Amino acid sequence: MSRDGADDADGRWAGLAILVMTAHRDLATLEAAFAAGADDYLSKPVVPVELVARAGAHVERTRLQRALSERDPLTGVNNRWTVERSLTYL
Repeated sequence: MSRDGADDADGRWAGLAILVMTAHRDLATLEAAFAAGADDYLSKPVVPVELVARAGAHVERTRLQRALSERDPLTGVNNRWTVERSLTYL
């Protein structure tokens, strides 16, 4: 697992949260997962409510970060990057 972007040349997966689920509970595995770029870590057996809550939190955080990165926080107007990206689709 790596977040170096080698498999994401077009940026489709930028900002994607990586949740690691494993039966391993040792500190070395936990440290390795986070060192490799994991955003969260769940040990098996996974409690479904916990998985849904954690995934939902990551999705909401990503949505808010994208919204903030696309608009000027002071004016609410789309920033230059968002406008230029939109123009490429015309």
